[in-house]
Amino acid sequence: MDHERFRERILALPVWDTHNHLDGSKRLCAQGVWDIANYFWFRRELRGAGYPDEADRMPEARRAEALARAMDVASNTAWCRAVRRTMKDLWDAEIASAAGVLAANEKIRATARRAGWAEEVCKRMNMARLTVSRVSDNGLHEIRDRLYVMSGYRPPEAEAILSTPDQKAAARRAAETIAEDVSALFDEGVRVFRLTPPTGTAVPELKAAGNTPEDVTEYLAHALLAAVDKRGGHVQVFLGMVAATRGYRPRTKAHGHHALNDPGRVAAMHDLFDMYCGCTFEILNAAQLSSMDIVNAARIYTNVYPGGLWWFSFRPSVYRENMQYRLEALPASRCTLLASDARCIEWCYCKTMLVKRLLADFLADQLRRGRLDEAIALHVGRQWLHETARRVCLGEESRPATSSR
Repeated sequence: MDHERFRERILALPVWDTHNHLDGSKRLCAQGVWDIANYFWFRRELRGAGYPDEADRMPEARRAEALARAMDVASNTAWCRAVRRTMKDLWDAEIASAAGVLAANEKIRATARRAGWAEEVCKRMNMARLTVSRVSDNGLHEIRDRLYVMSGYRPPEAEAILSTPDQKAAARRAAETIAEDVSALFDEGVRVFRLTPPTGTAVPELKAAGNTPEDVTEYLAHALLAAVDKRGGHVQVFLGMVAATRGYRPRTKAHGHHALNDPGRVAAMHDLFDMYCGCTFEILNAAQLSSMDIVNAARIYTNVYPGGLWWFSFRPSVYRENMQYRLEALPASRCTLLASDARCIEWCYCKTMLVKRLLADFLADQLRRGRLDEAIALHVGRQWLHETARRVCLGEESRPATSSR
């Protein structure tokens, strides 16, 4: 097998990014090298390598020196290697010295002003489509043909219902409003919903008064999921991370999110997958120890799809582990692979190309071991990178009309 030829075939495959923050960014393209360095996850690694918290307030020359030094200290990490490669790919830039950082900054500022730069970056990584929350005015319209809108819809606050004389009636009205809003979104073409699922399958029996906030929240969560289920929508569920608001409150916002390996979380959703079998569920995971649980859930429930990795599990080793689990246990048509979580198009490129290269090496290894032939390996790549996401996001995936059980 010609490894390089096979790698190029994988790198040329189209990609569907199922989750990012490109719509919420002030600018679609990085405006300078600091937009690359300040990406949340990468900034954490830089801080661990000595990059100062107050770097943004430093004179630019000292800041550039600090960035180059931190990159050198952390040169063994996956993110530093990926960033260096992205700088070379997109701008032919090196950031091994303060002078190199400042030169890269000028090159990035120049491409930010170039018409069609975002389109060019998309072509280089063969990004066929992006799932975003809305079309903003940050330049995302330039790649409108690559958009699919995802709702950021959330149910009403439970406190508002608890303050009414008849809480049961107010909750019922809220549920009706949720159903109307969901139906209107579907009529507009929205069918991908990012939401927090109910914690259980029992819909609370609300009373006119004396309900708890948890009961009302659970009631509304079921109402939202039932409305999406009725229209055959696609649901994105994010697992594996805990925010500062859940029990532990760190002193600074920078430390406000933590990985959470919760062994019972996936199993607790099994009955929901069964109860709302009109939906497809895409599970994006930040906790390494949940990877096998998600694959096993997908083996049982045909409407469950292991999705991309994010934040704490977006690591080459964890990706390889997940690819192995999925290859062994599930048809390739049952998994998506990329959720970039990017805030500028260049970080989307960085993460996409990292995942593509990992996938190419993983599948090439399967070929060398005789476990796959090249046609099957390419089929797996196409499904994981694009085809499965296309079907579930556009509603083309067939689902059972009745319970999975």
